[in-house]
Amino acid sequence: MNNFDDIAALWKVPPVPPLPDAQDIIKKSVRDKSQLARKIRIQSICMLVAIAAIIYVVIAVRFHYIIT
Repeated sequence: MNNFDDIAALWKVPPVPPLPDAQDIIKKSVRDKSQLARKIRIQSICMLVAIAAIIYVVIAVRFHYIIT
């Protein structure tokens, strides 16, 4: 360790991190895909409810005049 070359050699050899398991990556991607699908489904339902409410207001309420 007293030699500069030994220290430089230790510095140049980085530890190799272990590779993640392919099955874990696939499970995570399937889980993320199902979460995204559920989120889109909930957003679509909320959008349909909002559109239905807007259509109900337009049909049910008699506007006397419209201002812009």
